[in-house]
Amino acid sequence: MHERLTTVKMAHGFEHVNKSINVCRSNSTVSLTEMEYHRFTKVLHYFAERYVQGAGRNMIKYSFLICCFFLQAFAQHHTPSKLSATSLKVQRAYQSLMSDRQSIHLQELYVRSFPNDYNTFARVFDPPDFGELYDSSYEYIFILDSIAEHHPIEVCNKIISLAKDGERYLKQSGFIADAPAELQMITISFAVKYPDLFIKSMNRLSATQKDSLATFLADVENHAAYPEYEQFISILKDKEQSELQGLFIRAKKARMKYRHHDE
Repeated sequence: MHERLTTVKMAHGFEHVNKSINVCRSNSTVSLTEMEYHRFTKVLHYFAERYVQGAGRNMIKYSFLICCFFLQAFAQHHTPSKLSATSLKVQRAYQSLMSDRQSIHLQELYVRSFPNDYNTFARVFDPPDFGELYDSSYEYIFILDSIAEHHPIEVCNKIISLAKDGERYLKQSGFIADAPAELQMITISFAVKYPDLFIKSMNRLSATQKDSLATFLADVENHAAYPEYEQFISILKDKEQSELQGLFIRAKKARMKYRHHDE
């Protein structure tokens, strides 16, 4: 029943968003390039996901506001921005890896090229102007999942170094955008797949960093649609990691008290 309801809500949400997109594309006063249309679609689909996760009552308001914002932006002339040195480094490492995805050496080089701190991560994958590598952030981030099969330690160190500072982003933005949500998902998935390594690495963090990491991973609209988080709590219990287990439980309870959480 829950899966059926989610499917219906998703279809309804995306239908509403796609109608908004088509209206904007048909507006004769606005000329959208393919890149701009892609960015527009991606941002609007974020609100469709919010609808699926329990924020349906605000769907029309959010879509209207975001449409107005982008219509105004697209009415102006846009000059494609050049990639920063950091983004270019990541892009080139990714392109090399795509030429031979099974290459252990190229996988290692890609992990090394990936941002080492959250501020750099945000500048590369979630800049305020939607430039840099924003449009394909999911490709650059989720590739770490397959790389972890051969480089679990390197990937673990990388994602923990990023996720432990994710809470600061939440305080600034008030919501999880594309790249941070992708980092969130790949981190909790890694924790479930490689619990011993993740727990060992997390226990090296300070108490503040542990709390920040758990808070970042707990920040979702609907925990009922987020089984990985509960799976990791169960793993912590089985491994008698009572301190971390309590930390993740408290972070979940705190998140469920605010920002339109749908139980």
